[in-house]
Amino acid sequence: MKRFIAPPLLILVFALAAFPVVFSGPGCTTSQQAVAYKTLNITATSVDAGMKAFADAVVAGKVTAPTQAKVRDLHGRYALAMQAAILTAHFDTSAPAPDKLKALASELLTLISEALK
Repeated sequence: MKRFIAPPLLILVFALAAFPVVFSGPGCTTSQQAVAYKTLNITATSVDAGMKAFADAVVAGKVTAPTQAKVRDLHGRYALAMQAAILTAHFDTSAPAPDKLKALASELLTLISEALK
């Protein structure tokens, strides 16, 4: 019995035809910030990535001492807000991030972004 093996071109055509169906969403109806900080987990992941980039810049000597102090202070306030949010959510990191936490994360990432320019 012969087996049918689909040619690569046929597979590509089906994949491209399915692409819009698989990846279509509700559209761009929310702002980028609302999507970026929707859950506690996503907020923590975003801030962690920013802090890693900031730490690399500090080690490379690209960040001034006053900027380091500002980031350290703001990160401390962010960390306390994150701890409170996680406790309030009963350790459910898929819970929505509170507005205060979103604001602190946004402020911290903006400060880091400016420091890395």
